[in-house]
Amino acid sequence: MPKISEAAMRAFLTFLDLETYLQAALDWCEKEGAASLEEVVEESTDFAQSLKLKNLERKRFEKRAQEALADSRKSTAPAESLADSRKSAAPAESRMRGVSATWVLDVFPAMVKSSTGKDSPSFIEIAPFLAHGDAGIGKGKVCPRDGMPDSSIVDALFSEGNSGRSTIFLSWVWSYKVLDVCSALARWLKTQGTNASALVFIWWCFFTNNQFRIQSGGTVTTQDLCETFGDQLKKVGRMLIMMNKYRDPEYVKRIWCIFEVHMAAA
Repeated sequence: MPKISEAAMRAFLTFLDLETYLQAALDWCEKEGAASLEEVVEESTDFAQSLKLKNLERKRFEKRAQEALADSRKSTAPAESLADSRKSAAPAESRMRGVSATWVLDVFPAMVKSSTGKDSPSFIEIAPFLAHGDAGIGKGKVCPRDGMPDSSIVDALFSEGNSGRSTIFLSWVWSYKVLDVCSALARWLKTQGTNASALVFIWWCFFTNNQFRIQSGGTVTTQDLCETFGDQLKKVGRMLIMMNKYRDPEYVKRIWCIFEVHMAAA
């Protein structure tokens, strides 16, 4: 009986950020006699229960299993075609990257204070120090979207494991203070279960968009941003709305926020 190769299963699980379950997945296939990833997807409920996936992991698996299946086929293709497909897929993968919630909570506030000299500046104040400019996190790093120097923050963090395929889209306002944002994010994560922050990668315009390109004004148009926000929101599939206060929040005064709500409801 044919078996699912370890390489195919690894590619499948890596796409879903579930690679730590590789051996358990292979054991399940052996036990159940699954000979293809298609069978794994068909038996997704039993597969998820057997691996004892956490709530967020199970939801991610159920939602993206078909995408992971298609991606794993590319990943196990012959070397030449694989290289070509990865090259062509790099910009799309980059645009779907989200920043690690763990990194935002544990590392980012200290970086902000060190670079700005303030405990809780707004993201508007932070941007020239960390999102673009000579000391930007992505300064000097090649952007996979256009092959030019200076990348987004998520692309700069990717090799360190501090960004990954987005699991949720954040709708927010740049004038928010960093400690308020971190506090709100931490409170939301508590509702998602134990160790949720390690599984959450946030599509967050501050971190995901290449702020170097936006600041240069040469290659990013309003239409580009509309397509970016709308298309990526649809692909991520889940949106988290963050407000700075209940009464008269800044959120409802921002046209981009209203646009995102419209796209989420469409």
